[in-house]
Parts: sequence; structure tokens; C-alpha cells
Amino acid sequence: MAALGGEFNPNILLNALNNLTNTLGVGGNNWANVNNAVNTLNATLMANNNALQTRETQSVQVPIFYGGNQDPIAWFNEFNLACAANRWNNARKLQIVPAYLKGAAAVWYQTVARNPINAWDGAVNNNMFEHVFK
Repeated sequence: MAALGGEFNPNILLNALNNLTNTLGVGGNNWANVNNAVNTLNATLMANNNALQTRETQSVQVPIFYGGNQDPIAWFNEFNLACAANRWNNARKLQIVPAYLKGAAAVWYQTVARNPINAWDGAVNNNMFEHVFK
């Protein structure tokens, strides 16, 4: 091994070994602390990664429905397409649909909400959003 000056210097190797020994402790006593720190860091990184993966994103704008002369079937179809693009399941659709109903449509939804809508679609059921909305 050559030192920066071109000659072997055993003191550089000894200093590096001493630094490592001091870090780990005599006999490697601090190795458990290093291992615990690495495990804690790994757990934190995994938690952050999971949080990023489950964070909801909206890549497609969801249309707002006001009622009136708007076509409810066309809006319903656009809403479903936007939800599919945003990877929202039926349970999520039920949670967010009130935020996209404004004016007369919001009043209609609040009135219907007295009989809770408990499903998005499926078999004919008076408590499904699709059945009630269409």
C-alpha cells in the first residue's frame, strides 16, 4: 500500500484501524448500537416509502356537477373515468362524491343522504349512488 507521498506508511493503516476500533468499541461492544441504528434507519425508510406509496394523488381532474342543464349521465361517466384514472375504488368514490356536487346537486345529495348511500354500484338497490343518481 502506498501513502500519498508514494511510500508505505504503516501509521495510516494503524490510524484507520484505531478509528474503527474506537467507533465499534473494544471487542466490538458498540456493534450492537451500530446494528440498532441501521435497523432503526431501515424501519424509518420503509415507513416513509409506505407512506409515499399510499399517498393519494389526483392525476386526472374530477368534474364538478351543479345540476340544472348539465347531463347527469355524462357527468357520472366522466366522474367514473376520472376515478378510475386516479385509482380510486368504489368506497373512495362514495367518500369524495359530495365534494364534487355543488348547488342544486349538493342539495339533492344532502336530501338523499337521509337514507345513507352505502354502495357505489352493483345489484339494484335503493341505497346505491348509481341507482339514486341516475
